[in-house]
Amino acid sequence: LFIVGGNPAVPIALLAATPLTAQTMPRAEKIHSSGNPILADGRYYSTDPAPVVIGDRLWILAGRDEAPPGVNDFIMNEWQLLATSDPATGDWTHYPAIARPETLFKWAEPGRAYAGQIVPGRDGKFYLYAPVLEAKSDAPDRFAIGVAVADHPVGPWRDAHPSGPSISQRTPERNSIQNIDPTVMVDDDGTPFIYWGTFGQLRGMALDRDMITARGPE
Repeated sequence: LFIVGGNPAVPIALLAATPLTAQTMPRAEKIHSSGNPILADGRYYSTDPAPVVIGDRLWILAGRDEAPPGVNDFIMNEWQLLATSDPATGDWTHYPAIARPETLFKWAEPGRAYAGQIVPGRDGKFYLYAPVLEAKSDAPDRFAIGVAVADHPVGPWRDAHPSGPSISQRTPERNSIQNIDPTVMVDDDGTPFIYWGTFGQLRGMALDRDMITARGPE
């Protein structure tokens, strides 16, 4: 289990200040883990865990592999979340489905909820950086990075850049890599930097203060 530091600009009271309603609260279930793995009953195969500490809670964003027997591929229909105030207790809240690629990003194909990352913004909102597959693109590789925004880690999430991906083989400038596995660091001066890569390559660039718009160049 890897734990990362939270953003000091996000107060512990933030989650209480942005309550969810019965209409917006995703389904949740309490689980107890006696160790690793956290989800051990075989119902949810979790992939690409990405931890973030927000206030007094540890959150882990993960994909969910639902490939049936005989299918040599990753079928990732949705992202899920785990949350705890104390990992040592083994007590977690599991949110099985917080978003799906094709409903979150209208330009994305289903089944490719890959290695995303939730990052607190200095504006008090939360940003989800997610590699998904474009439904329509003339690029040789259609993997691209979308950005979603929400007032709470569990959502509801909405596309922060509905015109299309923030990073692809066509934008903000042409590249020839498979654009996957993003993460974002907010510098001390407030400038966000996004890092992502592919097999054997690492890329990085600054974002605008809106946490969404890629400045370029890489």
